[in-house]
Amino acid sequence: MTAARKIKILIYVSRILLLALVLMSLFLAGFTCVNGESMLPTLQDGDFVWTARVFDKSSIGVGDIIVLKWEGIRLIKRVLATPGTVAYDESGNALSGVMGENQFFVVGDNREISYDSRSFGPIDGSSILFAVGSKINKPALIGIFIVLQIAAGVFHYILYAKANEETEAQKTVPSDQQRFNANDKEEGLYASPKRENQTVSSGLSDS
Repeated sequence: MTAARKIKILIYVSRILLLALVLMSLFLAGFTCVNGESMLPTLQDGDFVWTARVFDKSSIGVGDIIVLKWEGIRLIKRVLATPGTVAYDESGNALSGVMGENQFFVVGDNREISYDSRSFGPIDGSSILFAVGSKINKPALIGIFIVLQIAAGVFHYILYAKANEETEAQKTVPSDQQRFNANDKEEGLYASPKRENQTVSSGLSDS
């Protein structure tokens, strides 16, 4: 396999790995940017938070912050009631009846402006996408991207350096034909076709 072929394969592999990371952040785990002020003071507009895909809805508990999809829009809300429980406000007043099977009551921490289950009612568990973890420090997030960029640059530099080494090595190593010709010259076995024909004809007799 030539050096150029190896480079192409490694570049394709690196692109596949990058695509896998992007897909993982979209469907399994990653980070989400908070848009809006409905989760103040817990989450600020523009904050980044770690998220993880929720497959088992029964793992969601009261007080958890989730990312849900409602009418095509992604919202970040806090769970106040899970199936079989009732949602209460800070004063102990009931905000809902008993949640049905696979129903969740969600609200924003900034109750004054949040558009949540108090307006559109309980949500179905199928609309829950991610569980929200801790906030990501913005300088730390920038640092992660810088490290990834440096790592990618170093990786490609190593690839091209290795390819150049192999190319130079191929230039200095003689081919099989070159080695064969060199050996023949050393052993004195080279004779032109014309000289061989002359030698053979001089040994023949007319009688």
